[in-house]
Amino acid sequence: QITFSGMKDLWIKARGRSNQTVAEASQVVADFVETFGSFPAKDITIDDLAHFKNMLLQVPKNLSNKEAKLPLAERLNRQTWTDDKGVEHVRPKVSAQTVAKKMSLLKAVLGVKVGDGKRVLRHNPAEGLSTGHRWDGTSRDQLTPSEAAALFALPVFTVPDGWAVRRTISDLTLAWLGLLGLVSSSRLGEIAQLRPTDIIVDGQHVALDITAYSSPEDEGGPEKKLKTLASRRVIVLPACLLALGFLDFVEAVRAAGHKLLFPDLVDRHGNPSAKEVSRRLNQLLDQAVPRGNVAFHSLRHNWKAAARRAGLDPVLQARLSGHALVDVGDQYGKAFINDLAEAINKMAFPMVDWSALHVSWASLAWEQQVRVAYDKCRSVPPRAA
Repeated sequence: QITFSGMKDLWIKARGRSNQTVAEASQVVADFVETFGSFPAKDITIDDLAHFKNMLLQVPKNLSNKEAKLPLAERLNRQTWTDDKGVEHVRPKVSAQTVAKKMSLLKAVLGVKVGDGKRVLRHNPAEGLSTGHRWDGTSRDQLTPSEAAALFALPVFTVPDGWAVRRTISDLTLAWLGLLGLVSSSRLGEIAQLRPTDIIVDGQHVALDITAYSSPEDEGGPEKKLKTLASRRVIVLPACLLALGFLDFVEAVRAAGHKLLFPDLVDRHGNPSAKEVSRRLNQLLDQAVPRGNVAFHSLRHNWKAAARRAGLDPVLQARLSGHALVDVGDQYGKAFINDLAEAINKMAFPMVDWSALHVSWASLAWEQQVRVAYDKCRSVPPRAA
């Protein structure tokens, strides 16, 4: 199946293009592929293009010729320059007109026609995308491969011996949340209200049960809520995450008598809350990713890109990310879990050095880690609705 780069080659051959136009189109397509990966062009969505446009709008202008040839992620890191007196200056962003031209080139490439006048793609995903408006500050970009690698190379992930509790949130929680956000496409609020009983074990497969249902074992625990009806779903966890000791962690939390899987994610009334941990996670992102316009939610976009690269069916992608309704009758069927596991384990997350994490996490005593991280979490009765 033809890739975006293949579409670009067809577009160049379709009719005469100036050398400058060919160079500009080649650069912007290369930037897109660097950001999202190489996969069939038919799987590119308007959301992908919108996120890419937002990234382009964050690129600083007045870069040197050498800097302008750097990969997109490195250009995004050139937000400042230092003069001869050692004074640092912030570079202005590229103009919306410049970005509009680049997006128009992408649209043209995706709309290329072959010799008989038929479009290579039946539907051009760039149709309907506004190319000239500046980012409005509301959407979140996915992380580039190098940015994601920088995030998961931070000590909170790689040096568990240094875990501590900072401002009520434990590093233990931050580490699991970052990894779960990447490999499960879970929203932060969904993870915050998970309970040990929401972890499904079916043979060798382990899954998160994202649901508003509370089991009898959870009686007296805080209320659970879902963003939408479609948010209810079962998400099988990949083997790379399980190998870090996730089930041992869950059992340690359960044995300690905590109602929530992450007991420090509560407000002062004892209700699940992601407010403080969201701030802490954004601080981690600030350390790894100098540009703005990224947040924990960005990991959902990285998950979607990984799902496309693995060839997951678009309907299954929508179900797993909470954008399409799942047949409740299929929720717990063994065949359903097996099918999900087969699909999930096709996905790869190379931005994480899993081998290194497996080594550094191998000797963790989870009962002790849970005790240190969560023993100060008070069992506060949830506030009445």
